[in-house]
Amino acid sequence: MKNLTLAILIFSLLCVSASEVEASGNCKIEEIIVLGLTRTEERIVLAQLPFSEGDQWKEEYRIWTLRRLQLLDFFAYDPLRVIVEPLGNEKCRIIVRAADPAVLYKEPMEFVITKAVDLLFRQFNLSLFNPGGIGSSLKFYGGWGNYRNLGMTVSSPLGAGLGSAGGQIYSNSTGFYKESGLVFKGDYSSWVNPSTRLTGGIDYRTGELNEQKQIILLPRGELYYNNEFRGEIKAAAGFSFTGEKPFYRLQGQALGELGSFVGLIRGGFMAGEPPPLNYHFRLGGFGLIPLRGQPVELAQNYLLGTLEYHFQTPQFIPILFADWGWYSPGGTGGNINIGAGLAMEIPLGVIRADFAWSPVRGTTGFNIGFGHSYRPPF
Repeated sequence: MKNLTLAILIFSLLCVSASEVEASGNCKIEEIIVLGLTRTEERIVLAQLPFSEGDQWKEEYRIWTLRRLQLLDFFAYDPLRVIVEPLGNEKCRIIVRAADPAVLYKEPMEFVITKAVDLLFRQFNLSLFNPGGIGSSLKFYGGWGNYRNLGMTVSSPLGAGLGSAGGQIYSNSTGFYKESGLVFKGDYSSWVNPSTRLTGGIDYRTGELNEQKQIILLPRGELYYNNEFRGEIKAAAGFSFTGEKPFYRLQGQALGELGSFVGLIRGGFMAGEPPPLNYHFRLGGFGLIPLRGQPVELAQNYLLGTLEYHFQTPQFIPILFADWGWYSPGGTGGNINIGAGLAMEIPLGVIRADFAWSPVRGTTGFNIGFGHSYRPPF
């Protein structure tokens, strides 16, 4: 009888999905069903829902639920869905569909591609996605290039959000400075409404910077917004235990789209005692703050802008872009990069290649990888 009931529910789900018959207005939630799980305990999904049985359904709950579940970062990309099935008499059933694939990957092809990219850049990342079915995941990572490191992070659902803690041993020679030591991090993040995510965290670093002792405690916070536009603000304060005065960092960015045009503005500001070099902003290259045709430089203050035009084609997306930047110390308004890229939508997301040129400096940059290189990992 149990198998028959489950079969009827799945058949009902498929019929509703195919005909796209969903409750568009408010209805009283009579029942909540979770389908697709093979390892994860159902309570893990239910704890992320911003509603419960007996509540009135609101359409905003759909994206809110999806974003909370995506934040856990162990469900497969495609099957994650929230379906509202009308039951009549202004009542409805909510069906949450979330697949938890193998422990070592969310998608098999992603595992193959990312591991190949890791080897290319002399690093490794190995995640165990929710091995015990209680929502906790483990990540092991390391590198053997200029930035040599070995670390581990464990994440676990805490209420309606995600907590994580981890540690890392590192040794880094950048051309600007040399550092080595240990860093420990703790974070908690949650979508407090469908558009807003709040994150709080703290870092503790102990080691050496240019052969000088370094012990720093860094509390930090982040507000991220995703609705009509995407934006985030990050704030942090650094407190030294080796005699230096405190320093403060504030960083923000906003991304907007209008038709085929995409615009991005980023800025950062530091106050207080000049911060250690390993806490300066890093500009240039294809990092989080791109000037894509220029080599990496350090700055204490900056303002950057990017404008891209995306051609609309069925499979590939040709892109033209221009980056502009001012930063101090050392930067001027003449930091202009231009270039072209090619992106392709695949089930795992976006894979993209960019080529950039700095007319003023005569330097170039090339990058290929997952995601839009001008977008942060929202």
